Amino acid sequence: MSDIAGSATGDVATVFESVRGYTQSIVPTGYGDAPGTWGSGRSPIRINPYFTELRVNSPVNGQCGLPGVYHVLTDTYYHEARHAYQFSLTNLDNDEDQDYLVNQIDVAPFNIFIDTTDSRAVCDEYQSDPTKQVLQMPFMGPKNFDAYGDQKTSQPGVGFAVEMDAHTFANQHKSQ
Repeated sequence: MSDIAGSATGDVATVFESVRGYTQSIVPTGYGDAPGTWGSGRSPIRINPYFTELRVNSPVNGQCGLPGVYHVLTDTYYHEARHAYQFSLTNLDNDEDQDYLVNQIDVAPFNIFIDTTDSRAVCDEYQSDPTKQVLQMPFMGPKNFDAYGDQKTSQPGVGFAVEMDAHTFANQHKSQ
């Protein structure tokens, strides 16, 4: 993990600045998580060491309509760091309705968890049929609270956009 963070440059380094630290622990949702909250600034991330593919940083199939990744540990770290970055952007100046959709994003992708009424591709990552993971979803825009939803029960909401953004960021910066 230290090597991954230490070799980061550009946008990846900017995103990694939002990570307060990492731990290895059982994560009930899969490979990792970033247990940050709204307005949390820097967030910790947790990586689940009980998956063999993480320990050996092996290839895995893609999610959310994105191609597979060659190094799942690296991808997971990028993904969870992007969540920390997402949390770091939440404050009353950038997310006045406190729904995790923000007004300004400085590191691409710029349009997935932005607070507009534009329809965008979002991800139901727990949908077992990969052809049904990607949905088009509009939100209500600034100053209109959007429900977070629940990924585990496929309840649509902001969480679908947050996950699509993290998967997209990690996939754009994947190591091959």
